Amino acid sequence: MELFYNTDYFTDLEIDHLKTHKYQSSGYSVLDTLLQPFWEGCAKLLPYVTFNYLIFKMLTPNMVTLLGLLVMGSSVLMIYSFDNKFEIEMSNFQYIYLAISFLVYQTLDAIDGKHARNTKRSSPLGMLMDHGCDSIINSFVLVHIFQAYKFKGHLIIIVVQGLTQVNF
Repeated sequence: MELFYNTDYFTDLEIDHLKTHKYQSSGYSVLDTLLQPFWEGCAKLLPYVTFNYLIFKMLTPNMVTLLGLLVMGSSVLMIYSFDNKFEIEMSNFQYIYLAISFLVYQTLDAIDGKHARNTKRSSPLGMLMDHGCDSIINSFVLVHIFQAYKFKGHLIIIVVQGLTQVNF
């Protein structure tokens, strides 16, 4: 591990800071502040089972993250199965499904970290999975926007723009 701490680039103080670094989120937006009680309540509602007088959470934090990805993926599949060129007006039911899928995703994204802390399962892998799924979902949101504004572009342009979004 010492191989990665090249003192030509880092001072000893910076190397010590790297070794003890722990991620902390920044401040909250106005919406975050308003939704915190809702998210806290949702995090407490995640399923659990009692076994030998101990409470084990059955739903892992990474599964919560993955469920958010699957919900948003289902909405993108619905869009592509209905209109893959973003030219046709969808029904109100379909737009409502898109809105609900986005609400479910953002809720699951907000509570996966809370669930990890509640179950003492926070890990660098979980943080990587959370941010990785967020970057994939960012391209899914782009598909939602293309459908809402009827972007009548070629599919290859949409795919290229979606792939560039994944790199955020």
